[in-house]
Amino acid sequence: MSPCRRLLRILILVPLLSGCWGSPSNEISSTFDLKAIAVDPVTPTTLYVATDGGGVVKSTDGGSTWAPINNGLIDLKVTSLAIDWFTPSRIYAGTENGGIFSSFDSGETWSAPVGATPITDIRGIVIDRNSCPANSPPCRGIYVASQTSGVWGSIDGGSTYTQINQSLPNPAVTAIAIYPNLIQDTTGSHLYIGTDGGGFFRRGTTEAQWNEATPGLKALTQEEIVSLAVNPQLESELYVGTSGGEAGSGGSGIYKSTDSGTTFNLSYDPKFKFTIFFVVPLIGPNTTDLTLYAGSDGIVRSVDRGGFWCILLDCSTPLEILQPGLTAFAVADYMKTDIDHTTFYAALFNRQFIKTTDGGQTWTTLRVQ
Repeated sequence: MSPCRRLLRILILVPLLSGCWGSPSNEISSTFDLKAIAVDPVTPTTLYVATDGGGVVKSTDGGSTWAPINNGLIDLKVTSLAIDWFTPSRIYAGTENGGIFSSFDSGETWSAPVGATPITDIRGIVIDRNSCPANSPPCRGIYVASQTSGVWGSIDGGSTYTQINQSLPNPAVTAIAIYPNLIQDTTGSHLYIGTDGGGFFRRGTTEAQWNEATPGLKALTQEEIVSLAVNPQLESELYVGTSGGEAGSGGSGIYKSTDSGTTFNLSYDPKFKFTIFFVVPLIGPNTTDLTLYAGSDGIVRSVDRGGFWCILLDCSTPLEILQPGLTAFAVADYMKTDIDHTTFYAALFNRQFIKTTDGGQTWTTLRVQ
């Protein structure tokens, strides 16, 4: 199968928010903040939501009904989720204080690494596609970002984790990304992390040390890096979202690098100085296309790789702002061979959980209980 054909089959866990945004109802859809969404890549009507206090909830009917799946999950403040690319029964959940948990039965039971010190303050989990030989299950390489203890890696599918902070001066890791994240790449995998204070670091998964680019992002901002994304087709192109303050004076904004993080430029200066909880590059509708979405000023979109951003609802006259902004999202059909993606899920700041089945034209509110 050609690389382009494989690319069409696998997309990131993010929504294609084309068209206009509808108006969700005012119904509050959850008791807890919603931190992450993951969709089963084989059965897209099955999805998981991480909550800040209610653990993980699961739906098998596209969000119509939900059930908690917290057997063995000792910390119900769940901050991140990841599903194995080729064995979706294997799920990983990161928590605030209890560590990282693995489930090998679609979330019915959870377990932590035996005898391990819990990894606290988890801010992200990524799975190395190159650790799945010949696309065979399961993936072995799991990497975890912690805001208090740096980066941890597993080469045995989550059975054990080792701290990989060699040469990392700041263990307050607040964002993590990995390349490749669409198709396997024989040139090897690379990790990228952001820290509290604007530090941006990179390393190959087989390398011994982290490398900080100079001047890097610190030349522009000392703010916390909250979101981090790599162009799925071009590893040297990176996007970063930060928190707080004025972007022009080193605060909240979206920053872009075209040289693997050596230098950055301000790509978007938000009207409202919210934390940029996500910046997402999405391939499609053609394999040469790249559309960016970000959780800022409600949600903003760029179709020219960060040159110009418009605020949805109306990208021709950006007067409408979807409030509040998004904290998590997922696309339901990213494993299909076609690219007619129409069903997305999004979590909002006000704890709403919304769904669209028409590519973002209209939305309905789902209750997550």
